[in-house]
Amino acid sequence: MSKTIDLLWKRLVDKDKNAIEAIYKAYHAPLFAYCLGKLKQVDLAENAVADIFIKIIEFPDHSTIQVPENWIYTLARNVCNTHWNKQNRRARILDEIKSMFSVTDKNFAEDRIDLSIIDRIIKKSLKERDYQIWRLYGEGYDNREIGKRLSMNEKTVANRKANLKLQLKRVLEEYDLGFGN
Repeated sequence: MSKTIDLLWKRLVDKDKNAIEAIYKAYHAPLFAYCLGKLKQVDLAENAVADIFIKIIEFPDHSTIQVPENWIYTLARNVCNTHWNKQNRRARILDEIKSMFSVTDKNFAEDRIDLSIIDRIIKKSLKERDYQIWRLYGEGYDNREIGKRLSMNEKTVANRKANLKLQLKRVLEEYDLGFGN
């Protein structure tokens, strides 16, 4: 497939408007298989492939890529790693939230509370900037990524996040959602 991508990449470099569609048709299935092998979840693999093509489209100078196929698969590996890390961070965050309230039965929290209600309580209780930090944290972003998105220092994000956890624990305890210590 290397010769195919070289020809398609040349079309991309030459600003052929149909080149990206041709690259998509040639590489969608192999990239999906690659991402599925790495991520083991169809929805994560689909999201990763979409992100790969967005990055290809947004890359500023395609002519600087010497070996397009290697570059695409390196990009795929990096995107998959990012998705995997975010998924793991989200799971750790959910466990952390549950442990804040000493929840031992995982189904208890899921059956007892509608998370959208908790989100509304949190949004109402926080300043807008703090809510943005909390949402990004809940989506799996680390302090560096949150800082970059919100134009904040990474250490400031870490400090505010630590304070938010304490503040939110107090707020949610006031609502007596059934989490006992």
